[in-house]
Amino acid sequence: MATLFELFERGQVKPLVSRSWPLEHAGAALAALTSRETIGKVVLRP
Repeated sequence: MATLFELFERGQVKPLVSRSWPLEHAGAALAALTSRETIGKVVLRP
């Protein structure tokens, strides 16, 4: 795990963010995840 964080800090590993949602749409974000509409990460913004 430490190696993974080192790679991330050096910019050698970049997470794939599929979509970013406002926190008030967390239900829609969860629905997108469970229905496999997304590829990669889903980010909830405050």
